Amino acid sequence: MGHTLNVKRLIDVITDKTISFLDKEASLKVIDKKFKVNDMPYMDLENISSLISIGGDFNAYIVFSFDKDLIFQIFKKYTKGLDLVPEEQEADIEETAGEMLNIIIGNTLTLFQSNGKAIHFSPPIIIPEAKRIIRYHKAKFFQSALNTDYGTMRIFLVGPKELFNDALDYL
Repeated sequence: MGHTLNVKRLIDVITDKTISFLDKEASLKVIDKKFKVNDMPYMDLENISSLISIGGDFNAYIVFSFDKDLIFQIFKKYTKGLDLVPEEQEADIEETAGEMLNIIIGNTLTLFQSNGKAIHFSPPIIIPEAKRIIRYHKAKFFQSALNTDYGTMRIFLVGPKELFNDALDYL
């Protein structure tokens, strides 16, 4: 089963759409961005993470992982003017992480097709307070780290090693 996905282009588009979202929806500027392909046996996560599986002729996962202060700032800006219940703030912050991932990936994947077919994706899964995800030995992580004044957001694309062949010259 071959794939036509250009991982380098996908991570570029996801990163650019995330930077735009942070700017327009949360009034946050990205100070620095870094990319790397990771062969480490685990993926270190920030305070709150959200995950979506994507697929077509390939399968992969996209993870957004947020420093606590950063996701709180996004939440405050994104929900400004809404009447929220203070006791539900933690759940609302987690939902913000999932909604942000859903919006960005939904807008990104419309630009990509796999052998002429649309790429599908799952609803987001929220992972609060996880420290790391262990990698299956045949998987690879491609990471984009975005630094802001409120902390770091990491974007991971996780998939089989062969999916990343076109990304190895990225760094």
